[in-house]
Amino acid sequence: MANNTFLLRNTRNLTECLFESCFSIPYFWLALIDTRVIKKLGEEIKRLFLRSSRRIMSNSRTSIKLPRDYLLRNAEGGKLFFKQFHPSLLGLYSQFTAYLAAVFREGDTLELDIIEITSFTATVKSLNQVKDVVRSIQLGEDPNRYFEIFGAGRDPLSLAGDDRPYRREFGAYSPPYAGYCEALEKEQRRKSGLLGKLKNTLNNKLLGSLLPGR
Repeated sequence: MANNTFLLRNTRNLTECLFESCFSIPYFWLALIDTRVIKKLGEEIKRLFLRSSRRIMSNSRTSIKLPRDYLLRNAEGGKLFFKQFHPSLLGLYSQFTAYLAAVFREGDTLELDIIEITSFTATVKSLNQVKDVVRSIQLGEDPNRYFEIFGAGRDPLSLAGDDRPYRREFGAYSPPYAGYCEALEKEQRRKSGLLGKLKNTLNNKLLGSLLPGR
């Protein structure tokens, strides 16, 4: 599976990344799709693979694309799932879907770039894992399936993705998301400051040892 995954907004003239994630697919993204979409994607992957006598090149990509109305309809179904099985996540999920409803306009398309084709067998395995989770959301089966497969955390960035490199607007819809990002960045600045001080101390000691008479 790809190290980076992306949630994009496609308009007639623009492709815009809204969220990204590293090493895992955010839980909330999978609530926007259904098993019919996964089946269609699987058929497309097989078609692409059979067109070549060799493995598909590693820079080949295919993605899931959904019209605005379709993704919002699936998002509403996801609310029922989280309300029943993960009520502690419902608030953040509702804020996430409200943000998408505001950003996506009529005629826009959601694109989820979550499958990187490196080999047929690896892609099929990844796709089947995604299908298992999507099915569990759609049918209310095995509500812990996502965490069993992806082992991702329950923090806002793991659940919704990271919008900070892009619009950085989701925090206005979700105070918990904004608070988490602020605390994370504050801690990163603190660590960066400590590292800088340590480097300065070491550099000063090294310089002192090189001065005459030392």
